[in-house]
Amino acid sequence: MPGIIFTDLDGTLLSHDDYRFESALPLIRELKSAGVQIVLSTSKTLTEVLTWRTRLGLDDPFMVENGSALYLPLGDFAETDLGDAPFTRTDAFFRVVLGTPISRLEKFLALYEGEVTTLTGCSLAEAITLTGLTEPEAIAARAREFTLPLVVHSDAVRDKLTHNAGAAGLTCQQGGRFLHLQGACDKGQALRLLVRIMSARTGLHHESLALGDSENDRHMLEAADIAVVVRSPRGHRLQLEKSGTLYTRETAPAGWIEGIGTALANQSVRHRFLRERAGGTTHG
Repeated sequence: MPGIIFTDLDGTLLSHDDYRFESALPLIRELKSAGVQIVLSTSKTLTEVLTWRTRLGLDDPFMVENGSALYLPLGDFAETDLGDAPFTRTDAFFRVVLGTPISRLEKFLALYEGEVTTLTGCSLAEAITLTGLTEPEAIAARAREFTLPLVVHSDAVRDKLTHNAGAAGLTCQQGGRFLHLQGACDKGQALRLLVRIMSARTGLHHESLALGDSENDRHMLEAADIAVVVRSPRGHRLQLEKSGTLYTRETAPAGWIEGIGTALANQSVRHRFLRERAGGTTHG
């Protein structure tokens, strides 16, 4: 049964500095032709991910806002596939919410006024400076439902915020640019749920390969069958205790290509993961 790739975007598939991705498109097409599903697993909003699915030529399930919600295309899934997962139906997707409404996060964060800068609370001009996005892209990045990306003004505030968030049943997860305040969910929970749904639907286990570069990818990487940590251009490397974790030499997007190629160079993994066409080849 073809595998599922769960991939972070910023700093993993997309260049951290300029969001370039074009060099990965040939491999994406090869993987799709081999039957592999590529699940975008990101801190980005629904509006942002819908745009990136189009740019990357993807039509698979995806998760948004660090696993706060999972979206499954209506044409590929039925209500019975979701089991006991709580869902709603949109025009195009089944939506399974794992996160906490942003109104609760905003109420909690009101205690830290002046001590943090949030992506949603700063001016649009400040948001553009913080993210390096264009104005329309920054507007889409601020359209949040479940997470509050923020910049903390001191280590002491970070420690206090993280401790108090945990006591309130919330979590703080460090991404490539921001600390994210969110509910008690993560990308790993969303990964496990989607694999469970897919396996129940087909009656077969789906091999999972996850790629990420930041702390907010840790749970996803640990939950996957195969983990690839893409080198960060910021001088640190996420370290996992997971046996067999692959670490790339290159940064995104070259590191994304390298990581998948290294994983699939193992013939046993390749056999389990790909549905190769007769006489065809897949990058690796």
